[in-house]
Amino acid sequence: KRVMAYTILDENVVGLTVGSPVRVRGVQVGEVKRLSFAYLDVAPAKQVIGSGKGGLIRADLEILTDAAGIGPDELRDYLQNAVTLGLRARLAMAGITGGQYIEIEMSKDAPPPIDLPWKPEGLYIPGESSTLDQMLSNLRSTLRKIESLDLSAMVDRANAVLTRLDNVLRDDAP
Repeated sequence: KRVMAYTILDENVVGLTVGSPVRVRGVQVGEVKRLSFAYLDVAPAKQVIGSGKGGLIRADLEILTDAAGIGPDELRDYLQNAVTLGLRARLAMAGITGGQYIEIEMSKDAPPPIDLPWKPEGLYIPGESSTLDQMLSNLRSTLRKIESLDLSAMVDRANAVLTRLDNVLRDDAP
């Protein structure tokens, strides 16, 4: 007894493999059954690649009904309804081993699903960026801002202020 679902991720999935766990709040409820480029399952592929969405990854998930304690139809209905309330899937790290798994959870501030150039069919659980991906994105943004600063001009101005302050203090010294 299982429910098949899938998610689409817009990030590098190194460490995620067929057989990787699918977890809800840390409890394993299934596993990844297939990984592929998302556009392989839709037509026309040329349009998808041209849209810049050719790097999206599709992860097919098998969710066991035993783990949920309800039947397949009830679980499918629950998941479909929960998606509208913020249910999202994301990559998570399995400790320091470098392995990854899919974490499914309700997100209070769920981002809108990835804008796909096709309509998802079947039980689709939208993906969101992993915490690591979000941190790397913030770090890249911060580094771009630092790179845009004119540090040598700032150092020159600071030296000029310190020189003036030194002169003022020297003139006022007993």
